[in-house]
Amino acid sequence: MAAMKIDISDVVNGAIDKIKQEGYTVQKWILCSERMPEKHVEVLAYSPYWGKIVVAMWGGEFWLEQWTDDDLEQSEISHWMPLPKPPEKEGGDE
Repeated sequence: MAAMKIDISDVVNGAIDKIKQEGYTVQKWILCSERMPEKHVEVLAYSPYWGKIVVAMWGGEFWLEQWTDDDLEQSEISHWMPLPKPPEKEGGDE
């Protein structure tokens, strides 16, 4: 029995377009050894040393954890990613 090939590229591309229209993005963790974020911009940062994800800013020599104002050594953070966009306001909700 011969295998039947079906081209679903239009369906997949349509789904991708719909996802983009809804405002979804795909974010990946970035290795600190590959590149660092811009200075003084909040990002999500992963610390294998502490085993947690924190909101932090890269200061050029150290990380500043936003919730505790603790300085973290560069070696304490292995990965980072940009923060997601905040939700849009719903009509009338403040």
